[in-house]
Amino acid sequence: MRKPAIAISPKRGGGNHGLTGGGIVKFLRNFTKPPTIAEKTRGRTTTVTFEAPISLLREPVLPEWVDYNGHMNVAYFVLVFDHGTDVFYPLIGLGEPYRERTGKSTFAAESHITYSAEANLGDELIVTTQLLGYDAKRVHYFQVMSHAEKGYPMATLEQLSLHVDLTKRKVEPMPEECLKLLAEMEEAHAVLPRPPQVGSVMTIGSKKPA
Repeated sequence: MRKPAIAISPKRGGGNHGLTGGGIVKFLRNFTKPPTIAEKTRGRTTTVTFEAPISLLREPVLPEWVDYNGHMNVAYFVLVFDHGTDVFYPLIGLGEPYRERTGKSTFAAESHITYSAEANLGDELIVTTQLLGYDAKRVHYFQVMSHAEKGYPMATLEQLSLHVDLTKRKVEPMPEECLKLLAEMEEAHAVLPRPPQVGSVMTIGSKKPA
């Protein structure tokens, strides 16, 4: 069954801080996954289902996010996408509780953003997340920000993140449990079409003004 989006009160600043550790833990305790994909555990079959795409974040445009052009500044689009990542990562075993427990986390390696509509003061925003791929050390995903009431897309983010040991500040493989959850999410998200923005390259072309 589809879970409703949750609204959060974002902290100011960056770097995966949309929810406190306790907030994410409380969210996860209330998030139950109905069965579909099976794995063997101590002679029993346990199952996990992931929404396709993940749709768990909803929040409004705040007054301090509006710039001199009268709309949400580009920097806060990134912040809202980061809040979407805050609720995505714990589903694959990562995020703030994981960092507190293990001393390991994720760093963004590359991001591509497209903007298709303005976000104005008071607009309610929804962020969805689609897993595009992964390997032992990397997670590749795609997010869409949409107007919550009218449904039209406003921006997209494609991101590649690296799994990092914070004590060594070096990239290293993710634990088996994270890879297992990623495999299950990849299977669930295989039904989704590949977004046309993925891998896009910016160019003006070779023609010059007359």
